[in-house]
Amino acid sequence: MSQMGLAAKLQVMGIVIDRSAIAKVETGRRPVSDIEIAAISRILNVQIEWLFAQSGDWFKQFAEQQLDSLDGKD
Repeated sequence: MSQMGLAAKLQVMGIVIDRSAIAKVETGRRPVSDIEIAAISRILNVQIEWLFAQSGDWFKQFAEQQLDSLDGKD
């Protein structure tokens, strides 16, 4: 799924965020609120703790894989 797709899913959940904010989160230039973390974990179907236990560029890679699978692009 694209950054736009993730932003759209978050917006449906009541999180006001756009594509450029998602890009900044992926590159570490924008902090993520607790509410956003909870929503992202729900969308990706992972535990919140898992998000914090990973290192490196995990968020971008994992999010792209998970969101692509939701779009049927596996």
